[in-house]
Amino acid sequence: MDATQQWIARMATNPVHQNMEMVHLIAEQIADGTRQAAIISGPPGVGKTFAFETAFRRKGLKFRALRPASAAALIADLCANPSGIFLFDECDYMFNNVDMLNVLKIVTDTKSGPRILSHTARSSGRSISETKIRARCVFLTNIDLRDKKRLDDKRIGPHLAAITSRCPPYVVASNHEKVWEHTVYLAIAKKMLLQQGASRDETNLALRYFTETMYLTRDVSPRRLALVAREIMRSPTAWRDLLAPTLLPSPWSSASIPPIPQLPPKKVLMLSPPSTAITPTPTRSQNSGLTASLGKRSGAEEPRTQCKTQVEAKTRTNAPA
Repeated sequence: MDATQQWIARMATNPVHQNMEMVHLIAEQIADGTRQAAIISGPPGVGKTFAFETAFRRKGLKFRALRPASAAALIADLCANPSGIFLFDECDYMFNNVDMLNVLKIVTDTKSGPRILSHTARSSGRSISETKIRARCVFLTNIDLRDKKRLDDKRIGPHLAAITSRCPPYVVASNHEKVWEHTVYLAIAKKMLLQQGASRDETNLALRYFTETMYLTRDVSPRRLALVAREIMRSPTAWRDLLAPTLLPSPWSSASIPPIPQLPPKKVLMLSPPSTAITPTPTRSQNSGLTASLGKRSGAEEPRTQCKTQVEAKTRTNAPA
């Protein structure tokens, strides 16, 4: 079993990898319309956004990535395109804003058919009339909405409870070592960095640095590994200095660093050289037979030569003096 197969086998017990497989499934369901809303919670950089962007683009779907500043802006965006696809990335702040939470309670309630939104601005008097919303909405956050402290918060807790009952959030595991393991799997088994333009040497160098510094940072996500590789590619002599400010002064854990992962050696296809036919040298017996054969052929041609000589002699005899 080579290195690639070993990393594939390790994913069978990796909760982060298994969770991300489910995130990709949810993304496909949003893309084909069998799911209308989704809340995904998990560590930053693990691939949540990538999963949905990939699913939408694979089906040729247009979507809008939004970060509305207020509840009014959120309603305006949804009402402007009531059947659109919306991706709310890095939306932690939305789950701490009571006005936005009231809107999200309506948006995530997909069981009752079309959702109805409206808004009237108190200051300007401008209003958005009631609009039926059939939009597909995805909310990606780094916070766990099931956290007891949040649910016990008197200000936002009841709203969070209502939202999570309508649209249960899917939570990606955030174990540091398992996130690192999943990231290495993507680099070795899925050739993530090679697909992004890194060479084999640059990939192996990035994997070494990424592993050696895994306890000098809280981020061991695929996004960070890609960042390390990009710095190596564009700053071959200064990349360590450029990455140094992203590290902690000292390791936050005393755990041992795992063995340094590397890409398996590149398989070389061996081509056998073209065969060269060698003409055998005739043996002495073969030479004797060849000489005898040539001799017979010369003897067979002698009568023809004699006839020609007799004709020439006769011609000279009959010629006039």
